[in-house]
Amino acid sequence: MQRKPHAGLKPGEKRVPQNPKFADVRPQVDSGFNELKFNEKFDLSKLNIRFRRDENFRRLKTTTLARFLSGEDECDFLLLDMRDAEDYQVCHLNSAMSYPLPMLHRSVNNFTIEILSYANKEPERIIIVYDSDERIATQGANLFFEKGTDNVFVLTGGLNKFAAEFPELVEGEVPQRARSPTGSTRSRGGGGAGPPAAMRKEKR
Repeated sequence: MQRKPHAGLKPGEKRVPQNPKFADVRPQVDSGFNELKFNEKFDLSKLNIRFRRDENFRRLKTTTLARFLSGEDECDFLLLDMRDAEDYQVCHLNSAMSYPLPMLHRSVNNFTIEILSYANKEPERIIIVYDSDERIATQGANLFFEKGTDNVFVLTGGLNKFAAEFPELVEGEVPQRARSPTGSTRSRGGGGAGPPAAMRKEKR
């Protein structure tokens, strides 16, 4: 005899009762990264990132990156400076690698060995990109997504904002426009709890 579905429930909406006896049992087959694993690794209510509609990437606040760079919060990340190599030589964020935007337009070999080791490794690893003011980095992040990499974060405000707030975490000559007009070394406005601990990438 065919059983009738529960009233008011569509097929697939019925929930199987959970048995507390098996609450801690985990699957033995690794199915790769999924939403469940992401939620277990990062508490989205505390993760200090920003989302915007119609963007294929996420944004990371300057305060969060500062915690990563200073070791206050641990995260295994790859930091990419997407400006021209000449600008990188003058000034860049601590531990950042130079990766100009034109590299992504190459038809072949557009990803370095370092990028390949970090691409789509979230939540264990993430890629953070920046330029002076986001205009280049947002283009780059979208190109990363189009090429199949979806764990890319854009630094909100870019180098100019970060250097004005955390000049001690910048290597080289800080641009004049990025210096804080008040003379203070940092401004932690708009802070909040950073992401929970993950493995931190060793500085080169």
